[in-house]
Amino acid sequence: MHRRVLVTVFYALSLSGAVTSIAQEQRKPPKKPEQPFTIYVFTQGLTNESVDMPKVTEEVSKRVAKKKKWLKVVDNRESADLVVEILTHIVNEVHVRELDMRVNDQGVGKNYYDKNYLSERHRIESRITLPSGGQTMLTGVDDRKQGGSVKGAASNLAEQLEDHCKEHYWELVAS
Repeated sequence: MHRRVLVTVFYALSLSGAVTSIAQEQRKPPKKPEQPFTIYVFTQGLTNESVDMPKVTEEVSKRVAKKKKWLKVVDNRESADLVVEILTHIVNEVHVRELDMRVNDQGVGKNYYDKNYLSERHRIESRITLPSGGQTMLTGVDDRKQGGSVKGAASNLAEQLEDHCKEHYWELVAS
């Protein structure tokens, strides 16, 4: 009997400790923060024949500015909570070849056709400097089968930045 009581007490204490630690770890961020995180976006990259880094940086700034609930773009590095450095913009062209079938006009025979096109895959790599001084890397990707663009990659990067702020909200607010 004494042993059952001890085992029951032990399980109750361990369960309450586990529930408490899970509750602290999964503390959800608010739907809308009191004030959005200020973001400074810049690049050290230069313009060359294949990449226009200032244009890419401007596109990322526009896409981040659209995340008004959580993010606000500022022009001054000192007043920013997070500093986003755009490191590179990579464009890969992929030749896509598809073989497909169509039914002919009479609906009896099948015609094969060969569909060829070039597909662009865009990646924007960035380094995020956090208020604590730590850094993290985020990559915006637009790898749609057709229609990949800088805008799509910049939008993806802005979403990832917003998600990072939501996931680490309490750490960012504390620092």
